[in-house]
Amino acid sequence: MNRRAALSLGIFTALFIAYIFYWFDVKADALAHYKNWQREQIAAGATISGDMEVGGFPFAITLRSDDFKYERPDVFRFHVPDLKLTINPLTPFRVTASSDSSSKFYFYKPNYTFTAQSLMLSVAHPLFKAHSKKDNGLFVQVRLTALGLDENHKVALGNLVQELSFKAKLKGVAPRLDDKQSIENWRDNEGSVELDRVFLSWGSLVVNAKGTVTLDKQDQPVASLSSIISGYEQAIDVLRDQNQVQPIVASVIKAALKLLEDPNTPANEAKTIRVPIQIKDSKLSIVGVDITSWDPYPVP
Repeated sequence: MNRRAALSLGIFTALFIAYIFYWFDVKADALAHYKNWQREQIAAGATISGDMEVGGFPFAITLRSDDFKYERPDVFRFHVPDLKLTINPLTPFRVTASSDSSSKFYFYKPNYTFTAQSLMLSVAHPLFKAHSKKDNGLFVQVRLTALGLDENHKVALGNLVQELSFKAKLKGVAPRLDDKQSIENWRDNEGSVELDRVFLSWGSLVVNAKGTVTLDKQDQPVASLSSIISGYEQAIDVLRDQNQVQPIVASVIKAALKLLEDPNTPANEAKTIRVPIQIKDSKLSIVGVDITSWDPYPVP
């Protein structure tokens, strides 16, 4: 072996050994963070079950539970089979939770249950801490598939949402989601959430949107989104058939929306329109038409 090859091998070996030490350091840090979170939640009255197995070497660090359950009495509980927490050693500030098994979520006060066939939640902290409402406090990415809405609360468009996903930037100092005062401080300091790449597939309705979400004085979401929608005619027909809108009103809305269709859409593709979407007073409305509503959810 010549000197250049020996030097290259030596450098590679040193880097690999350094990476091994770094990987185990990130692993230990990740496990410590999880155990600290677990202790904090239990101290606050939560119940957590499902042992975490740590692995993934030499690539991403993974914490996996085959039967993860969490319950916050009188607030909510959830059960996620095959929960996996993933951390890339090159981006240790980002944690991704995922599951490809059917997960179940229950909220006590509204008495509401929903399920998801698969889920992905990615949370990342910025490199620099937020100090004002203009700074990024948190980055979030969510994807839920086969989202089953509570069958005890029938929805005109059906209780199966094929997919819901979005990317979000939380502006301002990120609040603790289990702390009412922290949430209200964020709200009062004009905190907001910038939504991007919102995708919703619900029955015939397909929505691509982006916009901003804030909280009102009752800590309920207020959202204003711009969207591109297809499948709206079939959705309006469903609302009409479910007596959500009067037949004459449905006809007028369809005729008005027809004028908003993109004339450049190819003949073999679904027609699309650009319309505003609003969430306010616990109602979701598209072009001023209420699609669904819910009871306000109290902040813990």
